This record gives sequence, structure tokens and C-alpha cells, in this order.
Amino acid sequence: MSTGKKINVLVIPDLFPKFEGDVQGIFILDYLKATSAYCENTVLFGRLTGEEKEIKIDGIGDVPVHRFYASSKKVAKALKPFYYLIWFWKGCKMGKQIKNIDIIHAHGTILSGTLAFLLSKKLKVPFIITEHQGPFSVISDNSRKKRWAKKRM
Repeated sequence: MSTGKKINVLVIPDLFPKFEGDVQGIFILDYLKATSAYCENTVLFGRLTGEEKEIKIDGIGDVPVHRFYASSKKVAKALKPFYYLIWFWKGCKMGKQIKNIDIIHAHGTILSGTLAFLLSKKLKVPFIITEHQGPFSVISDNSRKKRWAKKRM
């Protein structure tokens, strides 16, 4: 990048540390560090359930982390589809509030990838997906998930 201007990247991981020292999704911290010379990263991380129902903004170093949860309580299996709709709604609402996004990078196909797809349409920016588990078409044993992912690509 010859101009010295950094790319504004919205990172949407499937896994991310909940607190300092947590190893869940720790590879995303390595990714943020490795890209920091060229990118202004912002993380948008959502979970179906969590300590809080509301949106929370904190940070890892100088990277803002926007966290959201669809529910503060365990969700019954029969109600999960409804709560995933809430999750997508909250993710889109929060993502639209983040300014100056040049590209969205999702680290997962189904949840993060679909949220990236929805936000890219609303914000009119490109998105990319990195699947960390291997070739998605080979590892997914769910034909519905395969069709869903294929429609988003």
C-alpha cells in the first residue's frame, strides 16, 4: 500500500476470547496483530447466549471489539431459530453503526459468513470468508448448511 492509508476491516469471527487469557479463538488475536500494519481492524463478535443481553464495546489493545448476545439465558432447542434471527438482527444493527468499513472479513461460513453477507449488502462493501476448519464442502455433514453457504458465495 503505497499511500500509507490503512484499510478499514470489519472482522467477524466465529470464535473470540471472552476475557484476557482466554484461548477460545486466540488465533484471531494473531490475525489482528499480523494485519495491524496494513489494516484498521474492528471486531464484531456475537454469541447466541452470554452474560449480558445488551451490546458491549471493549477492546483488545487498540482494536475495538463490539460484542452482542441474543439472550442472557440458555435458549431452548425449539426456540433457537427465533433467537438466531435476533442474533442476525442485532449483528446487522451494530455493524451498520461502525463507520468507514472498506471490507468485511468473516472467519466462518454459516453464522459469521451470513452476517458478513447481510452487512455487505447494507453497507455496499465487499466481504470475504475464511473457513478455518477445512474445506467446508467436505467437512459439513449437513446438506442444508451446504446449500445455505453456496447461495452466499
